[in-house]
Amino acid sequence: MSNQNRRLSGSSSEDSEDDLPPQQVDLAADEEWEDAEPDEESLTAVSLFSDKRFTGVDAVKQVILYDASEHGFDLREVVNRLGGYAHC
Repeated sequence: MSNQNRRLSGSSSEDSEDDLPPQQVDLAADEEWEDAEPDEESLTAVSLFSDKRFTGVDAVKQVILYDASEHGFDLREVVNRLGGYAHC
């Protein structure tokens, strides 16, 4: 039987990757690495009526509340009136 046929039939005397024990991973060493991407995304949202900017994970919520209180425009109300769903 050729080596290729032995590999295909599973009768090879060599261990396959499935037969090897799993390697242990040292998680403590992983702490030294910096992530390629930050854990939290930094969002920026701008008011629809001014140059006021909000940043952070809740930037969209902040700008919607700002536009409602400062400019009398409640985007949540408009979305709901049009039959959508505004989760803020």
